[in-house]
Amino acid sequence: LLDIGSSLLSGFSETSHTSEEKAIDLREIHIFSSVPKNELKEIEEHVALSKRNPDKLLLKEGEWGSVLFAIRKGRALVFREGDLGQIEELALLKEGDVFGERAVLGEGKRTAHVKSLTPMELYIIPRDIFLKVTRDIAEHSRLSEIIMAANAIQKTEVFSDLPPQMTTKLAS
Repeated sequence: LLDIGSSLLSGFSETSHTSEEKAIDLREIHIFSSVPKNELKEIEEHVALSKRNPDKLLLKEGEWGSVLFAIRKGRALVFREGDLGQIEELALLKEGDVFGERAVLGEGKRTAHVKSLTPMELYIIPRDIFLKVTRDIAEHSRLSEIIMAANAIQKTEVFSDLPPQMTTKLAS
């Protein structure tokens, strides 16, 4: 498995692809859906496909984030814990959604917890590869602009409670 520096990922199992398995296709993921396949080839070469069991913590708020996750299959809950231990549900993520992008594009710290609700298949995209490729394809797509705009929208007080998929829609 990738050395990404987080004990939270120790329960992931890396999947290798056989001829019978579906190859990695990032166009299954909303933010990549309009990017031509040939432009995604470089990033797909560095993507790991991992499986995760239900009810497992995938990200922990405040930890350093060096990878971006894209959900190929399954559902996850984004939440924060309040000062008194209460759970504040922020978003429900499903196939095609991305999480961990704020840490990858911003200051590097995870802004919320993410927990698997069902069995999951996740694409794991290293930060350096994601940033390089988004810079390279920025001329041909608005991917980088949309992600940065969604991040900025989420940081405003008025929109801070919107789920990530809504801020992405607003940004596009």
